Amino acid sequence: MLEQGITYNTTMAMVAGAIMLLALVFLRVVQQPGRKTIDGWAWMFAALGLFLAVTGTHMTLTWPLKQIPVPGVPCCAVDNLTFGEPAMFFGFLVFFGAIALLRAERTAVDAGGSSSSWPPSGRSCTRVPLAASG
Repeated sequence: MLEQGITYNTTMAMVAGAIMLLALVFLRVVQQPGRKTIDGWAWMFAALGLFLAVTGTHMTLTWPLKQIPVPGVPCCAVDNLTFGEPAMFFGFLVFFGAIALLRAERTAVDAGGSSSSWPPSGRSCTRVPLAASG
């Protein structure tokens, strides 16, 4: 395994999983009355998203996982794209979403509202249907 070189796809998967779990916690926290700000959450999502975007871009462009020289084993060169491209996309999506959170917070505060006025109009973020039924 040490002959592979850089194998950080496990770290990328852990960061992606952490982002998904923290997004659920964020949706619960943002609905609580009397909260102060979401800047800390936005910076956390920005850092995790940037890490995922950088490592995914590196994996997609440099192909650090080498082919295992075992006949008939379709491993590991194709895994560079299998892991790299989705991680890169998800990382950039989370990073730019965090930037949007920061801007929305500052816009709300500049408009005379409080930072706890997000989501607007008292709408709950968790009332969005996750799948169409029928």
